[in-house]
Amino acid sequence: MKTQQDNKKHIKRVLHKRTWWGEWLICFNTERGTYDAVFLSKDDRLVVYPTPVLKKHVNEDVLSTMSVGTIDRFLHFESSDGTKFFAIASPYEKTLQPERALWIRMQLDRIGLTTECHKFVNELMCLEFGKCQGDTDV
Repeated sequence: MKTQQDNKKHIKRVLHKRTWWGEWLICFNTERGTYDAVFLSKDDRLVVYPTPVLKKHVNEDVLSTMSVGTIDRFLHFESSDGTKFFAIASPYEKTLQPERALWIRMQLDRIGLTTECHKFVNELMCLEFGKCQGDTDV
């Protein structure tokens, strides 16, 4: 007998997006419950959206009914009929040294799996913001 959970389609997606403002890496894995995003602007401003920040706003229902987009350093979600729209800003933002930003840019291009993305975001949170995996106040 199948349960309701078995009938749900899980979403696993890694999006690489280059915009006028900078580069995005956006990763969703509803099976594991991980939702992560990283933005690195052309002027080396790093913005990280770790799973706890996105889980406040994003769930499986939102992902299945709304499209994700970007405006500058903000993530936004919009319903397919255009009647619902909301944007998210991350509290984890800082300007990097050019050498560090270059290294992060190279890493963004290499990530292809949601598990790699989640691990990378956890490492960035620990190294850049002092919020390591296991911290409950991320």
